[in-house]
Amino acid sequence: MQEVKVTNVHALFDKESGVLTLLDQPVKHKYLGFRNDLDGGPVFWPKFVSSGNEMVTWFTADELLAIYEQLPNPSAELEALVKKLSPDDNPVLMIVTLK
Repeated sequence: MQEVKVTNVHALFDKESGVLTLLDQPVKHKYLGFRNDLDGGPVFWPKFVSSGNEMVTWFTADELLAIYEQLPNPSAELEALVKKLSPDDNPVLMIVTLK
């Protein structure tokens, strides 16, 4: 049986200019999206976008704990949050407000 390699990619489409921009995968794990340069946290791809310029996603506590181990430069604030988590905690909500 032949092995099938699946490659996913995320892209942004600018409706005004008609330009499609493919995003690089900034961190090599199963999540794709925007590099989190605010707190060194996980890569971010919104699961919801509000009309108030907010992008929202979430991670199970178990996922966030696993991702945290792979992060090269997490902030002290993120480290403090992760230290309070146990794998069975509720999901962690991530809200990004666009400028």
